[in-house]
Amino acid sequence: MRALPPGGGDAVAPLLVDRIAAFARARDCKVMFVLLGEATTPSADAVMTRARTAGLPALDLIAAFHAEAARDPTQRAAWSPAT
Repeated sequence: MRALPPGGGDAVAPLLVDRIAAFARARDCKVMFVLLGEATTPSADAVMTRARTAGLPALDLIAAFHAEAARDPTQRAAWSPAT
């Protein structure tokens, strides 16, 4: 069962980020968005941008992963899922 049609998450995600930011501000909660994985997508980048715009910290571990893998290629094998 799908709650949204394919691609519908792209429209809902920014609204959800705004709601999370408002919820956190109202309750003085700390929230951080973290991007994980081996590759990013335009949708994921948009969510991270929206989080930063809303004043929430956003940590892109994909960029850090690629920087470390470029520095030390053995890290890619060490941290990538087994195939």
